[in-house]
Order: sequence, then structure tokens, then C-alpha cells
Amino acid sequence: MKDMIQLTESGGTLGFTIQPAILLKLDLSVKDLVTIRILDNKGEQLAEFARPLKKMGKGSFGVTIRHYVVKKLELNLKDVIPVDILKPG
Repeated sequence: MKDMIQLTESGGTLGFTIQPAILLKLDLSVKDLVTIRILDNKGEQLAEFARPLKKMGKGSFGVTIRHYVVKKLELNLKDVIPVDILKPG
């Protein structure tokens, strides 16, 4: 499912939350593996990686992103980033 996300930082960890409607539609729960495709503004895929779904705070769930991925793709905390969120297999 395509969505627009904004990176957040907490305790030196970068990540983003996933909307509850997407979690329900993809039938995802904590620790499930989630495939994330980071897209450019034209919808072309820049990167793809799989990360476990984690509890990110009060009632919110999301994934973390490694710093080297953020640096390589030149992503910023204030940017709104298009992504495609998939349930593997």
C-alpha cells in the first residue's frame, strides 16, 4: 500500500509509523516482517528493505531505518517520503 511518511528520530533511532488502516488491511502485527519500498516523487523505486514491525509509542507501530540507508538516499527528517508498504510472501 502506498503512503507518505515522515522520518522521526527517538533516542538516536530513525524510523516512521505506519497508519492503523494499513496495518489492518495488510493484517500486520508486532514483529511481522514488513517490506518497505522507498519511492521518488515519480513513483520510481529508490530502495527496498524488510524490517520487523515494532511498537513505536502509545498505540503506534512502525519500522526503524538504518542510518546508512537514510544517508545514502539523502533523506531528511522534515521530508515527506513516498513509500510502498507490503507484507512479504
